[in-house]
Amino acid sequence: MRVLQINAVYEKFSTGRNVKEMHEVMLSKGIDSFIACPDLDKLRKNAYRIGNKVDWKLHALLSRVSGKQGYFSYFATKKLLNYIGQINPDIICLHNLHSNYINIPLLLTYIAQNNIATVLVLHDSWFYTGKCVYYIECSCNRWKKHCGDCPALKLGNPSFFFDKTEKMLADKKKLFSYIERLAVIGVSQWVTEDAKKSILKDARIIQCIYNWIDLECFRPRDCSELKHSMGLDDKFIVFGIAMSWNSQKGINLFHELADLLPDNCKIVLAGDDSSIQIKHSNVPAQ
Repeated sequence: MRVLQINAVYEKFSTGRNVKEMHEVMLSKGIDSFIACPDLDKLRKNAYRIGNKVDWKLHALLSRVSGKQGYFSYFATKKLLNYIGQINPDIICLHNLHSNYINIPLLLTYIAQNNIATVLVLHDSWFYTGKCVYYIECSCNRWKKHCGDCPALKLGNPSFFFDKTEKMLADKKKLFSYIERLAVIGVSQWVTEDAKKSILKDARIIQCIYNWIDLECFRPRDCSELKHSMGLDDKFIVFGIAMSWNSQKGINLFHELADLLPDNCKIVLAGDDSSIQIKHSNVPAQ
């Protein structure tokens, strides 16, 4: 079996680590695993680098001017399709495609025409919205029917002038409908249930598969010394973890919760909080 994963990053952040670990495990199991990412900075086994810095920046500029994301990088995507033709994968896993590096219509049309089994991994909401990675930022549910009049036009990948969200969602619906063997895998129950109400609802498989946990590292152990060093003896602890804390990760909600909890309850957050300008005195971070 041959499997190709496409993602915006490799090894970095949660999605990049997910791709790397899947790639390495598949190779160890004798599966012919391949990766295609724009940020590969060195040669790796069975790896393909998509585009270059000039192409990515031009794509980002055209996206902001036109209001359409994922419609550029034509030549970089054509080269990727040539690579796909050479390795002839049985399955293509699509992770994050929303980083201005790939032409979505070209890629999905190629997949449909060649009847390649395809897995969409929902790390966020982008695959079933017009442009939003996290639609909850603006409490918008237009994606359930059609987008347009977008309240998040200036968020995420912003548009300077035009609202093309209705067209982008309609294009995604049409392009995904052409892929006969489509599976949708959510990394949480939340996005999985969303997918069942979205343009992806007709996929052959819609299933939640959580990201794995390294039980060698994350296992029960005596933390009394750590709790004592943090002044948390005999406290009920609410623990939150993220790679980096910001409003999208719910830092504001944790701060609000800290004001409501009684004295015997404390919130502890793990992750980088360097981007938080105002830190709550009752929320220690590690």
